[in-house]
Amino acid sequence: MNTRSLSFLLTLVTWVPCMICADSRAMAQSAAPSPEAFYNTAVRSATPDKDGAGEQFCWRANYNMGVFLQAYETWQDTAWLDWGVKFYDYAISKMSVGPDGRKGWIGAYIYDKNYVCDVHVGDAVLVDHMLAFAEVVLKDPKLKERYGEAAQRYVELARHDVIGKWDARGTWREDGPYGAYTSWDTYCKPDDLTRWQKMDEAKNSTLSLPFNKQNDMAVVCLKLYRITGDKAYRDKAEKIFAFMRSRFQYVDDYCVWNYWEPFGPWDVDVAAGEARHWMNVHGYRNYQAGEIHQIAEAYHTGVVFTEADIRRIINTNLKVMWNQDRSSPKFANSNARLPVPPMTDEQRKAAEAAQAANPYAKEGRAGELWTGLLDFDQTVRDLYALRLAGDARDTRGKLARDYFKNVTLKTPPSLARRYVTDPVTLPEPLLSRCPSLTVAAVMPSAMKRGTPSLVFCKARVPVELEIALYDADGKALVAPIHKTKVDGGTDGHAGVFFVQWDPQSVADKVPAGSYRVRWTVGDGYREFPVTIAQ
Repeated sequence: MNTRSLSFLLTLVTWVPCMICADSRAMAQSAAPSPEAFYNTAVRSATPDKDGAGEQFCWRANYNMGVFLQAYETWQDTAWLDWGVKFYDYAISKMSVGPDGRKGWIGAYIYDKNYVCDVHVGDAVLVDHMLAFAEVVLKDPKLKERYGEAAQRYVELARHDVIGKWDARGTWREDGPYGAYTSWDTYCKPDDLTRWQKMDEAKNSTLSLPFNKQNDMAVVCLKLYRITGDKAYRDKAEKIFAFMRSRFQYVDDYCVWNYWEPFGPWDVDVAAGEARHWMNVHGYRNYQAGEIHQIAEAYHTGVVFTEADIRRIINTNLKVMWNQDRSSPKFANSNARLPVPPMTDEQRKAAEAAQAANPYAKEGRAGELWTGLLDFDQTVRDLYALRLAGDARDTRGKLARDYFKNVTLKTPPSLARRYVTDPVTLPEPLLSRCPSLTVAAVMPSAMKRGTPSLVFCKARVPVELEIALYDADGKALVAPIHKTKVDGGTDGHAGVFFVQWDPQSVADKVPAGSYRVRWTVGDGYREFPVTIAQ
């Protein structure tokens, strides 16, 4: 099973270009078009435009690329694999060799067309499909004999021109048990494609990637690990997913997380007192839904996430987001129960007007059924079956129905891990109920004397905040850090507070070792593990 394939099938991709929608309507005349016909549709949808074969091309190619393997797994017709290889190779033919000798999908920078580049997510979302194909092929002797050469090419592409490339370019960062990729600060100019040039002025240069893009890279690593056995790939994926999980906000028996959070001091404008990017649960429903597929991939590989984590995520989708109506199920955003700041009548009217003007904030657009949980929960399956009861004349509708019947339902829902046979023992996160604080982190968490770390948080509502260092068990106060009042806010930017703190500033020297930083407010506290070196 392929995370990207499931994600495109089981999540409504609302941003699909009109060209693709038109192709899909044309295909609706046949319940099961031939693989060749679908290939032709996929190529038309993924033809590079005037901006070249950059990130936008990758998203268009990604939309159709997962169909080929999914259709084979559903109907066991190898013709889908034949045409899948043709489409994978078509996409590869649109790669260019950059000035540093590494291949990528290079085109206009999505945030500023005055620059030309390739990006992590473009590489990852396409090569992920190729690795999913390779994983299936290389496990089956008959398929390996027929498609093994193509599968090995895709594995090498992932090793050299995805993970190897972005590591060689210096975009990988580590902090203790955590790891993350940052966007590159190097581009070509449209009139000079012969050399990469550092251009810090380009928007989002050196910014840590949002969680969905981090996880795209992590899933590539997980598949490389499962295919090659190289533990270095597993370790990298583990650090990325550990970063994400360390930022979960726990409330009662469920959890919430943001689209983006700072990984290191470079993500914070210290002089302005703000983060370089907004922080909130993403308002587009396909973002967190896609991240659930990525989390499931990590869970099935025995990385980071525990059975308790999966139960909490199920609770988020079914207890917090779902309206409990099986005949007309609707879903809110996962942060729907978190507190909101008091507003004046004028502020409330302005907020309502902004919501009315935002199509992604309207009812039914903010949240949805997290189909990445189909492996684990019967209620999720029941609700998904209701969705499938609609029209299924087009390729995707028929494929979704048949995959659910022929593949998903063959295995009862459980918390069994697909790729791990031995028992998995993983550490639990630091759990504490705190609805008000949506972000709490120390950067770097591996603290060094004489080098201040940023003790960072974000509040949704006005709070009286106390920050302190506790021992590793969270039982004894070791040193106070700061007290202040934070105004709070829910717009993604407001409510940020941070202080630069150096353990060397404590009068009685804090011994080297493991500790917790604790942020305490009126409705609870959050903690973050840190280490202090000698």
